[in-house]
Amino acid sequence: MKKFNIKKSELPSILQGVQERCGYSFRNLALLEEALTHPSYAVEQPQPQPPHNQRLEFLGDSVLQIILSDYLYEHLPHAQEGLLTKVRSMLANESATASYAQQLGLDTVLLLGRGELQNGGRERPSILGDLFEAFLGAVYLDGGLQVARSLCLTLLPDINACLERVKFEDNPKGALQEYCQTHFQQKPVYERLSATGPQHEQVFEVKVCIGQRELAHGQGRSYRQAERNAAQKALKTLISPADAPPMPQFYKEVETEVVETTSHADSSPSAAKRRSKAAKGDSGELETAASPTPAGEGGVSPAAGQEGHVLEGDRAGKQKKKGKSS
Repeated sequence: MKKFNIKKSELPSILQGVQERCGYSFRNLALLEEALTHPSYAVEQPQPQPPHNQRLEFLGDSVLQIILSDYLYEHLPHAQEGLLTKVRSMLANESATASYAQQLGLDTVLLLGRGELQNGGRERPSILGDLFEAFLGAVYLDGGLQVARSLCLTLLPDINACLERVKFEDNPKGALQEYCQTHFQQKPVYERLSATGPQHEQVFEVKVCIGQRELAHGQGRSYRQAERNAAQKALKTLISPADAPPMPQFYKEVETEVVETTSHADSSPSAAKRRSKAAKGDSGELETAASPTPAGEGGVSPAAGQEGHVLEGDRAGKQKKKGKSS
């Protein structure tokens, strides 16, 4: 990445290149130049200083939110508010908006002050995320909401991959177990390694393995949290975006094997290796339907946003049967 700014004589050709990459020609090139101007660059220029991109960033942030909200509302007709909010947040966070700026090549033409240039400002996600929002705000002012929407939607990742990522974050142990059973025909095993620190603020460490293969380590303020963190790391190691299934599937309660190896463990044979259910009430992980339902519009399961309902009904039925038999 270059450590110098564009020369004034180069600016017209640079602006033309940006327009060609994004597929939109600005009627007001001053808006585009403003979107590419970081405050650190503007303050180094002689009076009158050129406008910088913070006001456009403010506008572009709201434009992005309405575009994403409208898109998700249309393409996830069965998703509830909580799931819609999580997916929108994933598509609008700093990492996502920085990637959109890089897809358009905006990082290479951003006007930065000397200090920011030397400190890696062109690669900093916070600066690139703001840059994309400013650029989107400029497109909105110049061409309207529909033009901004068309541009934005070409940059978004596959929506089903986003749904999978949400599930991985909400229920990483369930997602890891399903992945391991599908690909390795085994369940992951969580091995408790240590508990360090004072009794009132201990840090627990576990590792998760599949067979003899160690996948990841995790730490947390409880063994349950450490296992969850280990599962998240293992999923990142095992699963690439290309591995995401074509439609979302939700997970049942999972059973995971836990091996006690620390001095805190019960020394009895029954406690050395036990099965523990990752129940919703204890872990906060999603309880979800056992099998996918037919896809709705956009290839999304109508069960999306209603995870856990089938499982709860099934549990209630089992409890009734137990009552009769007793």
